[in-house]
Amino acid sequence: MSFAARSQPAEVDDDAARMAMSEQTVLRLTIAALGRVTMLPGHPDKARLRALARIDLGRIDDAQIATMRRLAWRYRRQMPRHLAPRMNPDDPIVLALAARETESTHRGQ
Repeated sequence: MSFAARSQPAEVDDDAARMAMSEQTVLRLTIAALGRVTMLPGHPDKARLRALARIDLGRIDDAQIATMRRLAWRYRRQMPRHLAPRMNPDDPIVLALAARETESTHRGQ
């Protein structure tokens, strides 16, 4: 095995890492990661991010989570790989899949 092959970091299964964390932990880490991204001066996303950072995660609502997901999508290339979203949350196909999943979850109750 060459030195280059040994010096490469081991591939991390991002899905497994994400599944090991609770939803609250993922939200907290995502907001913290978004706090470290570079934005233009005076950009409205800065204000949205600061508002998200002040929210108690126990009281976060769906609109705030949607805002966080949109920001994470926009700045995904500056975030850690295991926290960056893989799909655009505003994509119609993703929205249809989420609606179908929510519908099936409600039927199961």
